[in-house]
Amino acid sequence: MRIGERLLEAGLITVEQLENALQGQVVQGGRLGTNLVEREYLNLDQLSEHLAVQRGSRAALSKHFDRCDPWVQERLSPEIAAKWQVIPMGQVAEQELIAVASTDPLPEEALAELRQVYGMEILPSLAPELRILYNLEFVYGIERLSRFRRTRRRDSVPPPAGATGTGRERRQFVRTLTDSEKLEAPNSLARVAVRQIFVSREDMVDIATKTKTVESTQAQIRRANDRDQIGDLIVSALKNAFDDAFNAAVIFIVREDLAIGWKGFTRSTDSEAIDAIAVPLDAESLLRTAFEARAPHRSSPDDAGSKLDARLWDALGGQPPAGVIVHPIVLEKHIVCLVYAQTTETVSDSLDKGFAALCETFARAMARLIRSAQR
Repeated sequence: MRIGERLLEAGLITVEQLENALQGQVVQGGRLGTNLVEREYLNLDQLSEHLAVQRGSRAALSKHFDRCDPWVQERLSPEIAAKWQVIPMGQVAEQELIAVASTDPLPEEALAELRQVYGMEILPSLAPELRILYNLEFVYGIERLSRFRRTRRRDSVPPPAGATGTGRERRQFVRTLTDSEKLEAPNSLARVAVRQIFVSREDMVDIATKTKTVESTQAQIRRANDRDQIGDLIVSALKNAFDDAFNAAVIFIVREDLAIGWKGFTRSTDSEAIDAIAVPLDAESLLRTAFEARAPHRSSPDDAGSKLDARLWDALGGQPPAGVIVHPIVLEKHIVCLVYAQTTETVSDSLDKGFAALCETFARAMARLIRSAQR
C-alpha cells in the first residue's frame, strides 16, 4: 500500500489534502510526505511511524533525534552521510549496535560501509526526507537546497502544536536576494544529499539535439513523464532553440510569496547556483509584475529594473539585459511557476511567440502529470 493510501486509511489526511500534496509534489518536487508536512496536514512523527510500517522498519522520531550522540555522529564523514542520506543516532545501550536513520531502507552496500566505520552492526530506522535533510545540515553542515527550507511567511507564524516535530527547524528559512548582495550556491554535498539526478555528458548532448527547435521540444515534452525531464527540456530549448538569443533563463517554482530557482542556465556564470536564487514576490521586480498581472510580461530595453532585478541580473552574469520575458505557469487558477529569460538584444515578436508556445506546452505537461499522480 502506498504511503498516501495508508495515511488516508488511518484517517490522518483527507482525499482533498492528498490531492493537494500530490499536486505540490509534481510542481515543487520532494516526496509526498514532504508536501503533506509542509501543508501542515500531519506532523513528522506521524509520517515517520507510517513510513516505518509501510517499509517494515523502525521509526526514528523527534525524541530519538533529540538524544543523538555527538561522538557517534562525528565518527562518520559528511561525504558518507550525504551519500546514503543517513544520520547516526547513537549506540544501543549495552549492545554492539549503532542506530542510524535514513530516508529509505539502506542497501547492503551502505550497511557494509557503516559497519566498517563503526566496527559494529547497524540498527536501521526510517525518518522523513525533511528531517533527514535538516539533520544533515545541522550535524554535518550540508546545506539544504532552498526547496527544502521554510518560507518567511510560514516562519513568521508559529505552526500548530506538533506540526513539525522539531523546534530547531522552525528557525530556518529560504534566503532570498534581498538578504544578501552575494549569491552563494549551496554546499555541493547538498546535491548528493537530495540525490539530484546528474545527467551524463552523453545524455546532455542527446537532450540538446532534441531541443534544437521549439516544435521538436514540444514533441519531447508531450512524451515526458517526469517533472525533471520536462524542466531539463525547457531549459535546453531556451539555450539551444532560439539562436542563442537568451543569455540566461530560470524556471522559478512559486512557493507562497517566493519564487525559488529550480532549473536554468547562464552563458557567463556557473549555473549550479540557480537553485540558490530565491526572489521575494512581495518586493518590486519584473517577476512580481508578471505574477501580479497573472500574464506574460515583456520588458523593453528602456525599462529600468528595480534593485531586486539588478541583484538577479548580477546573479545571472552581471550585466543588465537588453530584454526580459517572464511567463507565469498557471494550473487550476494558481501560479505555480515563473519562466524567466533575458536577452542581449530587444525581444522580437517572433522570439516572444516561440517563448510563449514553449511555456504553454510546459503548463499542459505539468497539468498532465498532476492528473496522472492523482489517479
